[in-house]
Amino acid sequence: MSRSAPFFRHALNTVKSRVSILVAALILAAAPLAAQATADQFVREAVAAHRGIAAESLALERDQLALGRSRRLYLPALSLEAQWVEQKGGADIGALINPAFEALNRITGGNEFPTDVSFRFPLSQDARFRVAMPLFDGAIGAAIRQADATRAAQTARLTATERDVVAAVRTALLRHATAAELVRVRQAGLSALEEQLRSAEQRAAAGVDAPDVVLRARAERSEGAQRLLEAERGRDAGHRAVNRLARRPLDAPLPPVTDSSFALTVPATLAEARAAQALRPELASAEAQVALATAGRRAALATSLPSVQVALDYGWQGSSWRFTGDQDFTQLTVQGRWTPFTSGRNGRRRAEAALDLRRAELAREEARDQLALEVEEAWDALRVADAALIPARDRAAAATRTAELVRLRWDEGLATHLELVSARAAATAAEVEVVVARFQAAEARVALARATTTTVRSQP
Repeated sequence: MSRSAPFFRHALNTVKSRVSILVAALILAAAPLAAQATADQFVREAVAAHRGIAAESLALERDQLALGRSRRLYLPALSLEAQWVEQKGGADIGALINPAFEALNRITGGNEFPTDVSFRFPLSQDARFRVAMPLFDGAIGAAIRQADATRAAQTARLTATERDVVAAVRTALLRHATAAELVRVRQAGLSALEEQLRSAEQRAAAGVDAPDVVLRARAERSEGAQRLLEAERGRDAGHRAVNRLARRPLDAPLPPVTDSSFALTVPATLAEARAAQALRPELASAEAQVALATAGRRAALATSLPSVQVALDYGWQGSSWRFTGDQDFTQLTVQGRWTPFTSGRNGRRRAEAALDLRRAELAREEARDQLALEVEEAWDALRVADAALIPARDRAAAATRTAELVRLRWDEGLATHLELVSARAAATAAEVEVVVARFQAAEARVALARATTTTVRSQP
């Protein structure tokens, strides 16, 4: 057993090592998905908390209520009307009736007909319930079309606002991540400069280099520290900007984001990008504005058409305030109205509506041209940003290798400190260029997804 114990310990350690490697691999594989889910969740929360989206949602709810109100104009309306009139003077109907009744009494030789009738209009009491409903009214149909077009335009505005906020939050997160990566590069560069300073001090103390080399190394270290402070300031400013956009505390933590955190599906060709332009909510809003102007023109035409409505009244009339069976009445009224001549007012109203329609059509054409230009520019920006990644990485690899070789030569006394500093600065600049190129490509992809309305969140 004592001989086999080392074997079992070695096997157990091997198993543990392989399990640890497997767990680490699974964690590394799941990290991008976890970051993706966190970033997407952050964007959703930012959209839910955005004041502009909340305001547009309230406006859409208001327009939906207005559309329902317009549609209910066709339904019956119940009203209660009551009045009491105190009148002095005026024509008395009894003055006309009493002489006739007196003549009838003389002819018949009796007193069957009253001769003291007193009756004036309007009656003192007039209380009624009225149920009225339009049978034909062109203005109602025009009002419904206007309300429907207004709602459609507001729906498109809400969609556009949500899309813009999503793109803005994603862009802000990417820019903050860019600044954070630059801080990392500057920190690594400062560490290298500090190592160079220590080496220069040792070489100067050993008499290998002149003392001015230490001064140059110290100056380079100070400049690197200053650049690190500037990078940290940019990172912190980006941090606050993201939280301000998401309506969170300015110092609240942000999700980890890389240039590949947002899985975006964009058109593969320029033709597909141009075709996707038709799905833009701005175009839907412009079409809704044209529909609204068309409905306004129909409303202007409706003022010259007749309208017909029916009303049913039930109430009480009399000279005293009483609600009895001998004072009630029922009345059915069919009322028509037509105003064929308005001294040119209707014609001018129609001309104004025609001008509004033409303006809406011009705005639609302008929106279509502007969106086409935006798609073209977004496509070119992504193409150029993607193309810039390869040379940036090649330059970074070459500059890093050169800096390593120069450092080896400097350690051996074959290169000057100026060559070492120049090589290190070139390597740092190349690393910065790679970081900027990566995140610029990610921002360009977000911009193209926004321009083509093909943004798709990846599924965690």
